[in-house]
Amino acid sequence: MCKEAFCRSFIHFMCLKTFFFEMTK
Repeated sequence: MCKEAFCRSFIHFMCLKTFFFEMTK
């Protein structure tokens, strides 16, 4: 329904995951 909002939250989630991965490396 709200594809735009979904994409934003998904990208934000991926960014957090990447950031967390980089911090724990």
